[in-house]
Parts: sequence; C-alpha cells; structure tokens
Amino acid sequence: MRGIGVSNATPAISFLELDNEDIAKQLNILESEIFRKIKPRDLLQHIWSRAYKGQHAASVAASIGHFNFISSWVTTRILAQRKVKTRAQVLGKFMKIAQVLRNSNNYNTLMAVLAGINSGAILRLRQTRKFLQDRQSYRNHQALEKLMSSDRSFALYRKALRMSGLPCIPYLGVFLRDLVYIDENKDKRRDGSINLPKFLLMGDVILMIQNFQAVPYDAVRNPYITTLILSQPVMTEETIDEHS
Repeated sequence: MRGIGVSNATPAISFLELDNEDIAKQLNILESEIFRKIKPRDLLQHIWSRAYKGQHAASVAASIGHFNFISSWVTTRILAQRKVKTRAQVLGKFMKIAQVLRNSNNYNTLMAVLAGINSGAILRLRQTRKFLQDRQSYRNHQALEKLMSSDRSFALYRKALRMSGLPCIPYLGVFLRDLVYIDENKDKRRDGSINLPKFLLMGDVILMIQNFQAVPYDAVRNPYITTLILSQPVMTEETIDEHS
C-alpha cells in the first residue's frame, strides 16, 4: 500500500482501497514461498503419481491447492458484492492486479486470477462486465487472456517466459504437463539401451524450474494484506451458483 506501512495498516482499510501493486507484491511473496519449496524429486513424484492414484508430493499439492484457492478467492470477492457497480469495481481491480502480476513475471498467480475472473459464475455477470468494457484495464485483461491462452501449446506464454528476467514464477501447470508428456516416451529403446534423450529433456525442464527458484521477490510481507487474502472464506460451488 502506498503510504501505508506494515505497522500502521489497519482493518479500516477495505480491499478496494488497497493499492493494487501492494496486493500483487503479497501475492508474489506467497506464491514464491510455495514455489521455491518444490524439489526435483517432487516433480518426479508428480509424474509417478499417475500410477499411484494421484498422490502428489506435498510441495506440488500445496502449489496446486494455492492456485485453486486464489482462483476461488477472486470469484468469491467479486460475487460477495451485492450491487452491480461494486461488483464491477472489484472485477476491475482484479484485472488491474493481474496486469501487475504480469509485469512482475508471476505467471502462476496470474493464471489463477484469470481462472477466477473467467469462471462460469463471473462470465455470467454480463451487466457487471458492461461497466468495464470501454476501459483500458478491460483491454489489458483481454491481452492477458491471449498471452496465457493454451493455443498452440501455450506458445505466446512460452515466448514471454523465455524473455522474462528474474525473479519469475512460471505457470507450473505447463511444466508439469511437459514432464508428463516427456514421460510417456519409453525408458528404453527397442535395442534395450537407455532412451537418453527422454531423460535429458526431463532434466532440462527441472533445471529451468530450479533457475526460476533461484531468485526470490524482494518484498516485505505485509501481515494485514496476507491475512486479508488467506483468511477469506471462499464460496462453495453451490454458493457460487446462488450468487451468480
């Protein structure tokens, strides 16, 4: 929050009053702490989890769980507003936060926020979106949707990731999918020799992840904002349907 430090941040400050960059900074810290705990063996366990009823390593499960929470948090924050105008303000705020996340190279949280904004319940809020369609933040949001599109195996996102400096948190879902795809190749060739290219590709993916883990975000945790994020009770699917 600009002009509001950790020591004097009080509950009197509403979500809409908080600075978008300060919210994004705390989202970066939370995501980074989870992301940097993922070890190479955890990534390999994710691959093997397909054969063991989806028993992910704790660190990978934590990352997936946090992604789902942030997505639900976004949806809940928007739907919790009863007035269309206020819903539009919260939706617009998340669009702006998403842009800050993009600018800070936090692609995983960016994708989670976009997932919340593009959930079925929010897409049904046509009157709410009409308030925003002529604004620059809405056009920026459309550009972010295009950037993170799965078209051509996330081609635009992959290009942006290659050009991103550190610190950076990649969209983990793409790396996990790549590892699973690589693992579909056989461990050995027909002549019985080790399929070395397969393991080299897997090693390359893991090394890329470790490179992104090397540099944390230079920001100080703000207890008020992180509590505002993490303590938010998120709506169930049934409740979401009732409010949309």
